[in-house]
Amino acid sequence: VKKVDWGTGAKKTTRARQRGRERRERSTKKRTTTGVILADMNIALNYITEMKKLCDKHNVFFSVILLPLHAASKESDDFMKSKAILMRKLKENSIKYKDWAKLLPEDNLDKLVFKFDKHWTEYGHKYFSGLLTGHILDIYLTGKGR
Repeated sequence: VKKVDWGTGAKKTTRARQRGRERRERSTKKRTTTGVILADMNIALNYITEMKKLCDKHNVFFSVILLPLHAASKESDDFMKSKAILMRKLKENSIKYKDWAKLLPEDNLDKLVFKFDKHWTEYGHKYFSGLLTGHILDIYLTGKGR
């Protein structure tokens, strides 16, 4: 194998690669924040709007349940901003929704999810299924939902 000395050109190439790498990292950081959340949210909102139209066409009650991102931890600022935008858009489109993050219990909050993977525990499943059952009963009994 012949070793080639690239001289100062190698340094420039290395610096150019480093700058390109930094640009990609900055761009990736931007994409993982509100921008992507909003882009994904617009796609979801289009689906939700179509489901609402279909339910209206067949005289079926439709509502959206917003689950907390992580039941036992504070939601990020980006997530909260995106969620506020989603709630505003749901309201603008006359789509009923419930934000269950507001219904989290003050006590036993850490018992809702597993400590390491943030999936619901048995207690979490019972808690949220109780909320869902109440919501469905309200729809059935009053036609409005909670």
